[in-house]
Amino acid sequence: MSHDPPAEAPDDNPNATPYTNGTPRPRSLDALPHILRVSPEIALDVLTASKATHDIVAAHLYHNIDVAIALAGTLTPASSMTAALDRPCCPSSREQLKVVSALRNLEYAAYVRVIRFRHPCPTHAPVTAVNDVTRENDRLDAWALARALIMHCPQVQQVTWKTGFGLNDELWTAISNLTSLQRLHLTYPQPHPAIVINPLYPRLTPVLQQFGENCADNVFLAERPIVHAIGREGLALGVAWEGLEELSLEGLSVQGAWTIASHLELLAEQHDSHQPPRLHTLSLATHFLDLRLCRAVANFGSLGSLKHVTLSTTGTKLNAECLKDLLTGCSALESLKLTDIEGRLDKNTWGMIESWPPTLTSLVLEIRENGSRHSWVMNHISSIAEVPVGQLKRFVVKRVVHPIATLPFPPLGVIVPQPDATHNKEPIPYELLELIRNGGDLLEDLCLDWWDISGLAFEAILLACPRLRRLQVSIRATVLDIVGAFVGSADGRLA
Repeated sequence: MSHDPPAEAPDDNPNATPYTNGTPRPRSLDALPHILRVSPEIALDVLTASKATHDIVAAHLYHNIDVAIALAGTLTPASSMTAALDRPCCPSSREQLKVVSALRNLEYAAYVRVIRFRHPCPTHAPVTAVNDVTRENDRLDAWALARALIMHCPQVQQVTWKTGFGLNDELWTAISNLTSLQRLHLTYPQPHPAIVINPLYPRLTPVLQQFGENCADNVFLAERPIVHAIGREGLALGVAWEGLEELSLEGLSVQGAWTIASHLELLAEQHDSHQPPRLHTLSLATHFLDLRLCRAVANFGSLGSLKHVTLSTTGTKLNAECLKDLLTGCSALESLKLTDIEGRLDKNTWGMIESWPPTLTSLVLEIRENGSRHSWVMNHISSIAEVPVGQLKRFVVKRVVHPIATLPFPPLGVIVPQPDATHNKEPIPYELLELIRNGGDLLEDLCLDWWDISGLAFEAILLACPRLRRLQVSIRATVLDIVGAFVGSADGRLA
């Protein structure tokens, strides 16, 4: 008995006629998605042209939703609908209309793949004194809106929560129960440049749920998605955390840091070779970054999926052993970024790492030149010449300067942050310069503006790095010397 071959899905066969809800889609509409990407402003104008057009436009229009979360004390009954249309940096009133439509119409909600919650940018956000009652009420309203929208959009693949409100238990649970989530970013907003001291935001503690045999909610147990990373007493973060490809968490509490460490340990223990882990990008910023959390990252990284790691901490628990375990354990790591690290990294930190991941091609160190510092924060720079520059395409040791300090004429009354005494610029270490000269063949992106370099050193770097496309340095040389270095060694390849 012969069987006809199964019909190919429209997306799999480029020659098939696209369908819209079971109806063949006219070929004339094939170019519409491309037109919408180039001219998104026409979406509303053509939304009701026909059923086929409606479905294409709706899928494009509702793919991303940006939700403006008003700052505490600025929320009014009309505030959600009065955002300016001519500010690309802030969600517009058109975005707020999409929120209302997604909440009212499940068909539109099914198209949503990306939801981003954020405050208006600091340039356009008024700064006013807010009493505790107003602040708490506005937080509750924001949480309720976010929870409702997330629960209405079951196909969401990315959630970004960039606010200063923290999260309550109900919002944590709504996020954790998403079955298609791939990217989760829970971070703080950037303060206004005129604010020298960063505001204090609530620390984040991911909420655990009960699964397995100990789950009290037996009525809905059969309907709940299967969760593998379950710890003691049947506690787990939820199904959304197990399929993540990207995870960014800022401001973790001590309990939050331990919860994430436990989750990574459980994921590693429950690893199934038939279902390899998906998490490839991890960013953690917490005062409580310690050896246990770093070892949990390293243990998970040994499975081979983790490619990019970013760490930041204001605590003192991060030490050389943490970095050694991290770099030794993450077997497929391609990039490591340490930003604003204040741990106890001793002078031989980089020399202690005996085995670097062969896949590592990017190392970025970002160091603020001002702020609260301990005397030992910069000790690790003494061993920076032990870094395997020969395998790197990107090597950055960047001085992060406060925006106000970059202005030629700062606003009146604004305090200009000054560099710490231990962070003054010094000449680039001879050993590091020699390392780059002898092993910089693969470098494409190089930043060394933590130090001063001379015109001769600048020319030597250009000669030693034939693939260099981007170079950022602090140079003590005349313009003629710089031009001469380019004429003598560069070929116009630098951006």
